[in-house]
Amino acid sequence: ILNKISLHSMQFSDITGLKETICNCISRKNGVEALIGSVLGNFGWNLSDTYILIQFTPYFLVSKNEINALACNQIELMYQNSCAAIYEDSVVLVINLSRSGLKKEDITHENFVFFLREHLYKAGISNVFQGFTNISFAYQETSSALKYGNAKNNMFWYYKFSDYTLDYMMHSCSQDIRTHSLCHQGLLHLIQYDEKHNTTYSQALETYMRCKYNVSAAAEALYLHRTTLLKHLAKISQL
Repeated sequence: ILNKISLHSMQFSDITGLKETICNCISRKNGVEALIGSVLGNFGWNLSDTYILIQFTPYFLVSKNEINALACNQIELMYQNSCAAIYEDSVVLVINLSRSGLKKEDITHENFVFFLREHLYKAGISNVFQGFTNISFAYQETSSALKYGNAKNNMFWYYKFSDYTLDYMMHSCSQDIRTHSLCHQGLLHLIQYDEKHNTTYSQALETYMRCKYNVSAAAEALYLHRTTLLKHLAKISQL
């Protein structure tokens, strides 16, 4: 219990300073780097410690500022050596994994999920990162996890960036270059062949890859006989 309330036993000015530092690091405010070390030192934290960031965003709620202010202390009490701050319309929680002894898999415990459901929050979880100054990158990860996770699985309560890295990469790649230009010429030829001959070879190839190149599993997913799928794959190689 003492570990959980350790941050709250600090002077109000110290706690406020850490919260402001978190927000300034996320927004990459100039000149904040020189003050980070002393602010962290007040809590026994170090610049080179290992951290993880969680962004809590209220859904279905209009008065987000009020609910976020109430949620900050509750969120902090779920994790040792953590600090929550309000940033824009969300609550961001920084957990010092080096000091708390927690691992990434410990983050999504039963109380965490209960809190999300009870207060109608959704959460984006960053990758584990080393160095407090990398918080801005971790925040981008949590925002991307919420964006792509909610688009693909809107019934989930939380999303890990590691599960949506490919979605982020695909979107980023296609921002400046058209998607067509990123595709292998062989794949484009296969799609054109399907359109011209009313075949489904590209679908067969996609399913085969999604099934981790397991012919039997892909054939079952496509409602095809295994031999038929093997013939399709041979034709794809030929094309």
